[in-house]
Amino acid sequence: AAGVADFFRDVMLMHATTAADGTSATVHFSGGALPQLAQQLVFTERADADAPDKYDVAQQYHAAFYVADHERFAAAFRRADAARLVYMNERFEGGDPAFGSAMCEVDALKYNQFRVRDLRKDQG
Repeated sequence: AAGVADFFRDVMLMHATTAADGTSATVHFSGGALPQLAQQLVFTERADADAPDKYDVAQQYHAAFYVADHERFAAAFRRADAARLVYMNERFEGGDPAFGSAMCEVDALKYNQFRVRDLRKDQG
């Protein structure tokens, strides 16, 4: 769980905490001008969890996160890119970057999106 919190805090520049017992990480999303829209995403570690890649193959789940502002978005892209975490789903390779294949900072900023596959601070 600490690694997930580290990723969101250090790469995506978001507020994230780890439970005292180390079994969960919580990412806190501000509601901005509307505090009632604040949300949390909780990652819980379980001994009986499925294999890490199960969902990549079987379900192809994804989640989208809003970053607080343009500067943090650009910084998050640069950090993810430096850690070699920016990812293009091969289903979208060669397609319009607006749909999900932004692989450079210019496209990420133009289309306001980029993808990462793994939630870790560095490739390795």
